[in-house]
Amino acid sequence: WLRYEWQFGVSTFVAIVHDVLVTMGFFALTRLDFDLNIVAAVLTIIGYSINDKIVIDDRIRENMRKYRQMDMRALIDLSVNETLPRTVMTSLTILLALASLLIFGGPVLRGFTAAMMLGVVVGTYSSIYVSSSLLISLGLSPQLTEPKKKSGPATGAERIG
Repeated sequence: WLRYEWQFGVSTFVAIVHDVLVTMGFFALTRLDFDLNIVAAVLTIIGYSINDKIVIDDRIRENMRKYRQMDMRALIDLSVNETLPRTVMTSLTILLALASLLIFGGPVLRGFTAAMMLGVVVGTYSSIYVSSSLLISLGLSPQLTEPKKKSGPATGAERIG
């Protein structure tokens, strides 16, 4: 009854922790003020990262059902390549909006914008490289997914009369 295998959850969790730690580390290294705007940015980064990882993980899951005999490395590579244009375009669009905030937003939004820009870049990186690579290390294989079994006429709508 679970939609995803446990490997997807673990790899997503590790990648999100990676995103947050890199963002927090940036503020620790640069000694920028850490205020409520930064907390809001970190929470937004978590949401963005979860969304990005779900898109890639869902494509991997779809391809696991479609290509059951394919090598897992090749399957993940195919899935990432299929979602790469969407991932890059989304990230670039967000970065353009954040760049305008950085230029025109004033000093109050500088920390928020810096955290968001770093978070979007790191989140995109971790979605493509960290999370996907970790799936292989955790032993994900296409044989783990069960094909859906269709049972009789109750599986679809049918016309009566």
